[in-house]
Amino acid sequence: MTETTNPESIVAAEQTGDDRSPAAAGQRFDRPIVLKYKRGKNKKKGNSKAFRDAQKTESDLAKVSEKAARAVAKGAKVYNQARKKSADKKRDGALRDFGSNLAEGLSESISRASSIPVDIADALNTKSARRMLRGQMRLARSGLRLWRW
Repeated sequence: MTETTNPESIVAAEQTGDDRSPAAAGQRFDRPIVLKYKRGKNKKKGNSKAFRDAQKTESDLAKVSEKAARAVAKGAKVYNQARKKSADKKRDGALRDFGSNLAEGLSESISRASSIPVDIADALNTKSARRMLRGQMRLARSGLRLWRW
């Protein structure tokens, strides 16, 4: 073995017959070999029972807001396409057809967003929400009894 000009590392200059040896691969011998072991995957933290319904509701409402944003974006895209088409067809076409182009865009947005009220109702229809509603109804009923006499 010969030393190279770099004093920090010693590299094997001669190859041996064994291809798996460090000398055959031209590896450095100046640093220790460090083995890194993979740790086990961290177990997902669970939700406490008290907040499970609230967390599910929050997740569902976030999906609903994402759906609404996509619907608005699609409507704006349809409006822009119709506007460009009108502008290319005739002089001042974008301004002349503003109402119909806007109606096309709004129509697309509304059709995409039509299921949002159902999604909101489904998100709020949880066990804890129904329990809270029953409690509010009891309070209202007891308040109305006082007015009856």
